[in-house]
Amino acid sequence: MSRRKSNVSSVIATIVVLLLIAGVIGALVYFTNGFTETPTSFYAVVNGKRVMSVDKGYEITDPLRIDVKYVFDKAVETKDYTIKILPHVSEDNDFSYVVDGRTVYWSEEKNLLAGFDIQKSEDYFLIAPKGDLQKILEEIHSGSEVSDCKGYTSADMFELRIVSYNEQNQISIYFSVPEGYIVYARDVTLDKSSVVF
Repeated sequence: MSRRKSNVSSVIATIVVLLLIAGVIGALVYFTNGFTETPTSFYAVVNGKRVMSVDKGYEITDPLRIDVKYVFDKAVETKDYTIKILPHVSEDNDFSYVVDGRTVYWSEEKNLLAGFDIQKSEDYFLIAPKGDLQKILEEIHSGSEVSDCKGYTSADMFELRIVSYNEQNQISIYFSVPEGYIVYARDVTLDKSSVVF
C-alpha cells in the first residue's frame, strides 16, 4: 500500500516538475517573441502585434496608435518613455536634397520629430505625418525652401525609436510615408450657427 502511495506521489511530483518546466519555456517564448529577440520587460503593440525590439514594413497614412507596455507594470514606478524619429539609412536610400540652396544628405538628419504630429499619453501614443517627404523636410527645416527631394520615398526610410524610462531598452519600428501624401483636416468641428447656406 505504501509502495502504491509513493508511486502516485512520484507521478504527481513528476507532472508538477514538467508543468513548471513547460511554464518557464512558455514564458521564455512569450518574452523573446518565439526565441527571435532578446528578453525584455518593455515592448510595444502595433496593430495588435507585439514588438519586443524591431519591426518593419509600416506605411503611415492615418494616425497610427502604438501601445507602450512594461511587463511588470507595478514594479515600474514611472512608466514614461521617449520617442525619437530618425532617418533609416541604407545604401539604397541615402539621397541629397537642397535646403535654401545648400545640399543636405538624408543621413545627416538627426531629429525628424518636427515632421510628425504625435499625441502622447502614459501608455500609448498616436503618430501621423504632417505630409509627404517634401512637407516633412520643410517642417524639420522650419519652413525653409526645400527642393530636389521628389521621388526618394522608399520603404522603411523612417525609424521610430521608443526608449524605456531608464534608457535600458529600445524598440525600433521602421516605416514609410507615401509619395504625394496630403494631410486633410483632422478633428474639424463646425459651428452650426456660423454656417450660412
